[in-house]
Amino acid sequence: MRRLLAGVVKIGAGVAAGQLIVILVSPVLSRLFDPSEFGIYAIIVSVSAMLMVILSGRLDLAVATSANNRQAREAAMLGACYLTAGATAIAIVFLVIAVGSATGLVDTLAVEYFFIPVVVVFAGLFELSSAYLVRRGRYGQAAWRSLILNGSLAGSQVGLGAFSFPAGLTVGYLLSRVIGTVYSARVGGLSLARDVRGLRQTGLGVVVKRTAHFPLVVAPSSLLNTLGTQAPILLFGLLLGPAAAGLFGFAQRILSAPAALLGQSLAQVYTAETAFSLRNMQGNSRSLFLKTSLLLLIAGATVGLAVYFLSPLAFEPVFGDAWVEAGLIAQALSLGVGAQLIVVPLSQTMIVHGHHRAQFYWDASRFIVVVVVILGAFAAGADASGMAWAFSISSFAAYAALWCLCFRAVSLSGG
Repeated sequence: MRRLLAGVVKIGAGVAAGQLIVILVSPVLSRLFDPSEFGIYAIIVSVSAMLMVILSGRLDLAVATSANNRQAREAAMLGACYLTAGATAIAIVFLVIAVGSATGLVDTLAVEYFFIPVVVVFAGLFELSSAYLVRRGRYGQAAWRSLILNGSLAGSQVGLGAFSFPAGLTVGYLLSRVIGTVYSARVGGLSLARDVRGLRQTGLGVVVKRTAHFPLVVAPSSLLNTLGTQAPILLFGLLLGPAAAGLFGFAQRILSAPAALLGQSLAQVYTAETAFSLRNMQGNSRSLFLKTSLLLLIAGATVGLAVYFLSPLAFEPVFGDAWVEAGLIAQALSLGVGAQLIVVPLSQTMIVHGHHRAQFYWDASRFIVVVVVILGAFAAGADASGMAWAFSISSFAAYAALWCLCFRAVSLSGG
């Protein structure tokens, strides 16, 4: 538990500083970009997140759980190969669309959407390099990684927006992932030349076979999980238009700060420590799970209540008149955000303990419920905040079920 808390404090400090930067620049960004621009940006990030999950084969988890560092590096290189091949195929499809647009065969897409293949590659490389950095227990460097990532994101988006650069939000996001990848790989100890050579020496087929359950089982489950998270933005955009997607996405951007502060840092360290405990047969997984759950319950309840009471009051004076409805959406999301903060950091318990099938069923059920609930709310005539409430309540119920599944997994492991 001491190692867990030490890692969380170190990574949490970096995440806190990075998220503080994101919060501080949000009032500036809300005046540089309108809700429709935020909506297109949110849709691009959502689509890229879904593609990244399936194209990387979730080999970032293979990096975290490999038996030794050499195998972890091989998994990272294989994940990079998967990403490059998949993104190339997507780029070809987009090229065909671009040609069709030029010849009048298809409608012209917003220019920003053509950034998706590149965003997918660097977002995936960032996850792979970050997983190796944390695996090696370099929590101090991981803290700086979060600060550098969010600092470069905020600085580039504000700078590009100030000069009215086209697709400024998307380009800024891409630049931050490039910078974050370079930093994480360098300080984490990844070397492209050495590790590609190591992959060849071991044999590509050997590494593919050793990690096959990640792209075949874990990635589809993770895709469903990502769909459940990103579906609201896509549905808001489809049903209510880009401006509504922008309002929802902006509310999520603000609420992601507390979730990232504890959720991201604790999730990475908890996963690493749980895998370490299993590899060394220490038998303390259940105790670690319960103690971590208690810490997260206190944090989740505090954040959820604060979001509920403060969001409607704070959004208009802080972010401007165009974002009043985003405050009501944020208030609606408070219930789901609190539950997410409690359960998501623990969710890798299912993967680490090998309960892939149960995780897949949960992800599939959650995605179906989210889509049905949002479509049902829209059919009933609900506005954006009403649809957000429907999503939030369904998310709370889904996360409660996931916690029970995680607890069952650690209990069955005998830890």
